[in-house]
Amino acid sequence: FSPERFLRRRADHGESVLELDPSVVDPATVAFGFGRRICPGRYLAYESLWLTIASILVVFDIAKTLDTRGDPVIPSAEYTDTFVS
Repeated sequence: FSPERFLRRRADHGESVLELDPSVVDPATVAFGFGRRICPGRYLAYESLWLTIASILVVFDIAKTLDTRGDPVIPSAEYTDTFVS
């Protein structure tokens, strides 16, 4: 994932400023089609995604685990090359 692909640099009073690149096609247009064949369920998909994310943020406390002393536990970033861990 490279979010820089949606940005471009613009010179503004000698400073380099990042802004959205209007020449990049909106991913939602590509994902749901266009013209006569556009997906009729795209609005339902947007609203379902919004409700799911909002429900997760309201119900769950997303934070790092604390150890016995109350310090946050940083998970290890070790990967295995097996199919099942």
